[in-house]
Amino acid sequence: QEAIAALKTDITNLVLGNPIAAGKLLRLGFHDCAGGCDGCLNLTNPANAGMELPMNTLRPYCDTYGPVLSRADCWSISALVAAEVTQPPNEGG
Repeated sequence: QEAIAALKTDITNLVLGNPIAAGKLLRLGFHDCAGGCDGCLNLTNPANAGMELPMNTLRPYCDTYGPVLSRADCWSISALVAAEVTQPPNEGG
């Protein structure tokens, strides 16, 4: 639980400091989890073009939390946090 909370904080700060990263993290999470979240992408597949950037951006975070979280965990949590951080506040109650 501590590693998840710490990763969420790190990714929140990343996205707040670089809002463009949010879309790239969401795309990485989607491409990884289409067919099963496994932390592995075929970079020779044209559909995965450009995935190196978010993969490289997340590498230090995934390495930091690697003893506890898998790369698939890191990527999927990052995608979820990116989606949460970029949503407007719910003012409807």
